[in-house]
Amino acid sequence: MLVQCLLLAQFAAATTLTFRMMAHERPCFYTWVQRPAEKLNIYVAVQSGGDYEIDYELLNPDGTVLSEEKKTTNVDLFFATKSPGEYKLCFSNTYASFHEKVIDFNLEVESDQENATENPALFSKTDPEALKAQAEDSTKPMHSSVQNMVAAYGDIMRDLRYIRTRTNRNFDTVQSTEDRIFWFNIIQNGMILFVAFAQVVVIKTLFSKGGRPGAIRI
Repeated sequence: MLVQCLLLAQFAAATTLTFRMMAHERPCFYTWVQRPAEKLNIYVAVQSGGDYEIDYELLNPDGTVLSEEKKTTNVDLFFATKSPGEYKLCFSNTYASFHEKVIDFNLEVESDQENATENPALFSKTDPEALKAQAEDSTKPMHSSVQNMVAAYGDIMRDLRYIRTRTNRNFDTVQSTEDRIFWFNIIQNGMILFVAFAQVVVIKTLFSKGGRPGAIRI
C-alpha cells in the first residue's frame, strides 16, 4: 500500500545548478514538460557579483514570452504550464560592463500522477479496474499525507536556498568591506607620510633661507 501511495504522489524532475556568468553573456537552459497543467517551479538567486542584479526571460514552447524581469536579484516562480513542450530559461548580464556573477538556480517540473490516473477515460467498467479504483481510494489519506510532506520538504528547501543566498551575499559584502578598509588604510598612511615629508621640507626651507651662518634672526 505504501508503494502504491508513493506512486500516486508527485513526481518531480529537478535541475539545480550554480554557474559563473561573464559580463554581457546570455546563457539559456531548457526543460521538457510532458503534459499540460504540470507544475513548473523556478528559483534563481544571484550569489555574488556587481549589485546582485540579473535579467531573466522564460519562453513558452512556441517562443512567446511567459515571464521576464529586468535587474532582479531573486526569482521565485511557481505556476501550472498550459502546453507541453520545451521551455526555455535565459539569463542576461548586459547591464554589467565588467562584473561577472555567480548564479544559483533550480528548475523543477512536478507531475501529479493522481490527476492523470483519475481521468475517467482511462478506466473501464470491468471488475479489475473497479477494484483498482477502490484500492486507490483507500490510499488517498496516505497520499494526502505524502503530498503534505512533499510540500513541507519543498518549503524547507526553499528556505535553505534563501539562507544560503543571504549567507553568500553577506560574506561577499564583508569581504568587499575588508578590501575597502585595507585600501583606505593604505591611502591614509600614504597621505600621512606625504604630509609629514612636506612639513619637513617646508620647515627646512624656511630655516635655510637668508642670514649668515651661525647668525640668529630676531
